[in-house]
Amino acid sequence: SMNLLRKFKLFMSILLASRYAKALYDLCQERGQLDSTHHDLKKIEELIAGAKDFEEFLANPVILSSQKQKILQSIFQNKVSPETYNFILFLESKNRLNLLKEIFSAFDDFYRHEHKILKVKITSSRALTKQQIDSFCHHLQEKFDKKIEPDCIIDPTIIGGFRVQVEDRVYDYSLRTQLEMFKEKLIFS
Repeated sequence: SMNLLRKFKLFMSILLASRYAKALYDLCQERGQLDSTHHDLKKIEELIAGAKDFEEFLANPVILSSQKQKILQSIFQNKVSPETYNFILFLESKNRLNLLKEIFSAFDDFYRHEHKILKVKITSSRALTKQQIDSFCHHLQEKFDKKIEPDCIIDPTIIGGFRVQVEDRVYDYSLRTQLEMFKEKLIFS
């Protein structure tokens, strides 16, 4: 039952994060600040990813609100747009800074959806050339009718070829997979 409770809490936090993200998104859209806020959130996300102690600070319930606000001010004031800055202070006042990651992720989803941007993970055994990436993106753009944002990852365990992940679907063009499929055909034919 503990597991169920944890799942429920996770579900609620994602739901809540999505509501906060939508509110921020609508406000920024109204003010023509979508791009700058999206850019801000990316910057902050990188900051959180790079600083473990900052993430712990965000989630720490013991630190006084006034202290938290001072720290947030020293980090973010004049570094991000007023919308982003006020939103972070607002989250702090609601004791929801721990949802920052989920809120950014939801905001990003709204942004991509509206701008018809598709994030694609391309995994290959060695670095792809710019030409290869461009032709890939062109092919995927035709297929999905969306702007493609590639995220290239190198994984030496992939033998030849590559693997493409679009949202939850994985298209595997690696030699290993082709061989496995070929073997199965031999066995089952």
